[in-house]
Amino acid sequence: MRISFGKFSLFFFAGIYVLLSLAKLWAISLPFSSSLDRLDFVFYFMTLKQLLLIGALIELALGLVCFLNKNVRISWMCIASFSTALLAYRTIILFYLGLSPCSCMGILRRWFHISMQTESILTLTLLLIVVPLSWFYVLKGDTNSFKEQPGS
Repeated sequence: MRISFGKFSLFFFAGIYVLLSLAKLWAISLPFSSSLDRLDFVFYFMTLKQLLLIGALIELALGLVCFLNKNVRISWMCIASFSTALLAYRTIILFYLGLSPCSCMGILRRWFHISMQTESILTLTLLLIVVPLSWFYVLKGDTNSFKEQPGS
């Protein structure tokens, strides 16, 4: 059974979102998460902890949709719209604050000893790859390329 590049990349990006979601949920629940109680710059009516919780739950739901949904185009639409919203959020922060620290990777930043500035660069790089690729698959419109080839 051969899997197409589009389906493989869909599962890959969905897996990354699920991994980041679990890392955020773990980081929120740890005792040192009191630094996340400050107000967010963009959504000034929410704390960073609340925003990370909402983002983590959306990422988990996104992963479930991608892994369980038979319609691959809908899964790509979910990834494209969520990734575009994240890219817009990170672009606003980049424009006003520069490469300011974010907690996008949750506990993974501490595990892999990644600096906060490197975390911001990695997050923007991932989004700059995911957004055009996902919109390409959404706008491509040819769902036949996502179906399994007979006899493979």
